[in-house]
Amino acid sequence: MKILITGGAGFMGCNFVRYMLDKYPNDKIVVLDKLTYAGRLENLQVVRIPGHYWHGYKVIGGERAYLVYFVNQLYDYEEPDEERRPWNDKTIVPKVINGKQDDPRCNKPWDWFYTPYK
Repeated sequence: MKILITGGAGFMGCNFVRYMLDKYPNDKIVVLDKLTYAGRLENLQVVRIPGHYWHGYKVIGGERAYLVYFVNQLYDYEEPDEERRPWNDKTIVPKVINGKQDDPRCNKPWDWFYTPYK
C-alpha cells in the first residue's frame, strides 16, 4: 500500500513516518512537505530506510499540488479553528495558572512584562 503523509518533514510528521515504517514495513511511504520553517529534510534523514525499500525525494518547486482535506467539514467563520492575537493583548485573562484556579493572578489581565512564576 502507498501512504501519503503531509507535513512529514516537521517534528511531528517525521516521528509519524518513523512509526509507520516500524508498524507497516512493507508499505511505501510518500512524504509531501512544503519545507517551511518547521519542515526540514534533516528530520527525514534520521529515519533509517533499508536499501531494498524505495527512497528518495523530489523537490516539486513551482508545480502545483492539490490536496483535499476534510471536505465534509465546512469552515465556520463564527467558530474558527484558531484565533490570532498580538503577544501583549490585554483581553487575554488566565483562568488557571500552573493547574490552580485560586492563584491570585487568575482572572486578572496578564502582565506581559513579568513571567508568570514571579
